[in-house]
Amino acid sequence: MGHDHQTRRDGVWFLLRTCVICCALLVFNSAFVVAFVEGLAQQYPVLDQVGFIRQLVLIGGPLFLLGVEWFLYDQLAQRIRS
Repeated sequence: MGHDHQTRRDGVWFLLRTCVICCALLVFNSAFVVAFVEGLAQQYPVLDQVGFIRQLVLIGGPLFLLGVEWFLYDQLAQRIRS
């Protein structure tokens, strides 16, 4: 049997690697979003007055960025493979 050079997408190591990458990206994204929101709140104090908007951005922003990053990764991987 020959070796398959495609990346296997099953097994515990793939799952573990995916979780580690997601956590690292979420930490980076969270730091980026917090810095962005803090800078924005200095210019627009209404963000501090309306707390749910701030919380929505602080929770949803990193998750949204994670989705964009995975989409871009998939697009890049497809272009490299073809």
